Amino acid sequence: MRSRATEATGRIGPRPRRRRDSSVALALACAALLALAAPPALGSDPSTPLTRAFPSLRVKSVSLVRSPTPLEPLSNLERRLRGGVAAPTDAPPWLWIKRDDVADGVVGGNKARKLEFLLGEARARGATAIVTSGRLGTHLGVAAAEAARRLGLRATIVLAPQPVTAEVRRNLLALRATGAELRFHSTMAGAIVDVGWLRLRALLGPESVYYIPPSGTSPVGSIGYANAFLELVEQAAEAPEFDEIVVPASTGGTAAGLLAGICLSGRWERTRLRAVAVTDPWLQSEWLLRWEARDAFRAIRDALAPSDRARLPECDFMTSSKALTYVRGYLGAGYGRSDAATDDTVKLLREIQGVELDTTYAGKAMRHFLDRAAERLRDGRTRRGLLFWNTYAPVDLEAAIARHAWSDPAAPWLDLPKELRPLFAPAG
Repeated sequence: MRSRATEATGRIGPRPRRRRDSSVALALACAALLALAAPPALGSDPSTPLTRAFPSLRVKSVSLVRSPTPLEPLSNLERRLRGGVAAPTDAPPWLWIKRDDVADGVVGGNKARKLEFLLGEARARGATAIVTSGRLGTHLGVAAAEAARRLGLRATIVLAPQPVTAEVRRNLLALRATGAELRFHSTMAGAIVDVGWLRLRALLGPESVYYIPPSGTSPVGSIGYANAFLELVEQAAEAPEFDEIVVPASTGGTAAGLLAGICLSGRWERTRLRAVAVTDPWLQSEWLLRWEARDAFRAIRDALAPSDRARLPECDFMTSSKALTYVRGYLGAGYGRSDAATDDTVKLLREIQGVELDTTYAGKAMRHFLDRAAERLRDGRTRRGLLFWNTYAPVDLEAAIARHAWSDPAAPWLDLPKELRPLFAPAG
């Protein structure tokens, strides 16, 4: 039975055209090389859903999320989908949301989940600096730079182009406010080659530098979302078992971690993950996501004692059609570009449910969630829960920007590298 407090609050727990030139081939080749990651470092770890399920797990982490993120019913949204008619009185809530957007932590929930394990790995390896990369508006870059600053690590962020919006400009200023070194390239291939050069230089130099892949997608980073799925299992004791989870998929680390967590929990092919593609098709695919999930699972398996390892189920990551559906058709005009349908979806969730989404990731995935919910409602399949995992993690970047000592507070972008300043020009 759900408690009165839970009933009162409704909360459980605190395509652009494909490029075919040689630069794309170079980018893909370099990305495959740079994706190779070392196994996670071993060491004692605080209590987490993963360690409670597998007590012998020894993977280093740092604390960036101080409490489980809320699990809430989307009651208003469900009522709207039912045409204003409430669900039968004996029916439990059907549509739910896992709210990483309101995580209680220093850098926000979605990126923090990956960074807890990535930066734990960096410290375990004695790193004094980190290097990561992403597009101009990289959320992972901002989160990684701020978390690294608080841990006393120097940060370098390599940036590649994307459509310039007000949010992108804000993120660039926030990056500068963290003290990170910013290196901008006008092509994706140039950024990837620069990352390779920085990693090579680190190998030959005296400083220990830890590389964090774009969006934190690596076997170590994906452990964060395997842990998150087991967190959901602990919370869902008072909610219906979810047979489908909708999540956006860009580089795939979040979805891969969730898929690994589904296997670890023993819910393989009982809970289907619906990963909604929100990035360019040459950058991510269903096959690559499955490969990432298998590697995340193996990283956890290899960090277990034989007694815990013997309890792990066998999961067919590469071919199971019942465990994963890779959804295309919601990218719209391209990565980082919104459209009327996505804008309307973001507005809808804000107005009727009080949930904030971004237009790059969560807003597009929510469009599929609404389509899927309507399809299931027509078919009468509402007894088992449908869950949306909100990966948007808004952080008060304006406050961080305001606190920074800019050379000219009226024109803070003048402190950015000269290559980035034109992005703030009135005609930019």
